[in-house]
Amino acid sequence: MSEPQRRIRMLSDEETVSFLVEGVTNSGGRVVSRAPVADPGRLALDLSTVESVIAIVSALFIDGPIIPQLLERLRSGKSHKVVFEGPLRKITIEGREGLTEEELKAAFRLVMGVDHR
Repeated sequence: MSEPQRRIRMLSDEETVSFLVEGVTNSGGRVVSRAPVADPGRLALDLSTVESVIAIVSALFIDGPIIPQLLERLRSGKSHKVVFEGPLRKITIEGREGLTEEELKAAFRLVMGVDHR
């Protein structure tokens, strides 16, 4: 049985969006669109350049190496905020001390509307 696919939107700085796009394609997902965000201040991301990517992903995206790698980016200060938006929920993740892989996975699962494993 194949994993259900979900459409999610991810927003962050250009470098982090490139990193997320790579994770989508490496997990068998598909990028639907990628574009700069016209008014990043409206999203409270405090970044001068914000990009948005819309992708079709499955739970394989969460279970792959993307979570530990994203966690490292957030902890290292390479990215300060990432917004994940699904059909029913939007979550902003900020880099902070103590942020765990489990918290990131839980955030993705909430946005995607998939059961916790």
